[in-house]
Amino acid sequence: PSPFTGKILQTLKALNAKATFFLIGDKIQQFPEVVQQIYADGHAIANHDITNRRSIGVATEQLMKDLITVNRMLEQSD
Repeated sequence: PSPFTGKILQTLKALNAKATFFLIGDKIQQFPEVVQQIYADGHAIANHDITNRRSIGVATEQLMKDLITVNRMLEQSD
């Protein structure tokens, strides 16, 4: 989600198209109303980690913890 996602959602609606949004955890917290609109419009949502960092070199345990955290955020936004 970002300040520009609303325009993307409007365009998708005008085209009667669906998309998959890969959401970043810190953006879910920053733009909860956008997440709700993505859900309401019937688009697919996928997990893109807690931040937009490169995962190379990050411990598997930390990656799993971050993915679980974002999943919980998404469940609360549902």
